[in-house]
Amino acid sequence: MEFSGYLCSEAPPADLVSSVRAVVFKEDLMLVMRNPGGTHILPGGRVEEGETLEEALQRELLEEAGVEIRIGDQIGLVHFRHTTPKPQGYPYLYPDFLWPVYVALCVRQRPDAKVDDDYEIASEFMPPHDVRRLDLGDHRRI
Repeated sequence: MEFSGYLCSEAPPADLVSSVRAVVFKEDLMLVMRNPGGTHILPGGRVEEGETLEEALQRELLEEAGVEIRIGDQIGLVHFRHTTPKPQGYPYLYPDFLWPVYVALCVRQRPDAKVDDDYEIASEFMPPHDVRRLDLGDHRRI
């Protein structure tokens, strides 16, 4: 898989968006998530049928991290391109898909609302200087 990141505020074509992501702040701290694949700072997820990007982002952050957010501006997008043949029965966008990335503010923490699904293992707010030291992987660092 190849990927590229872009700083932009222009909305991407809706038919190429698979999920929506955000960099989430609480005062001067950033939300950091951990799942079986590693550590990341772009929580969010798939847009369900009938949802706006903002509704999907709010739902995903509540389910994954137990946080209610106020969404700010779109700050960029990540473009992914599959470089291998499409697997039979693959249900997702192929070969290209986009993640619009927003900035968001945590307005309330609600640990009771987090869905326990064994995917997102932990979440915490950390100072940005500590986040810079984390091993985030290439597409997560973008």
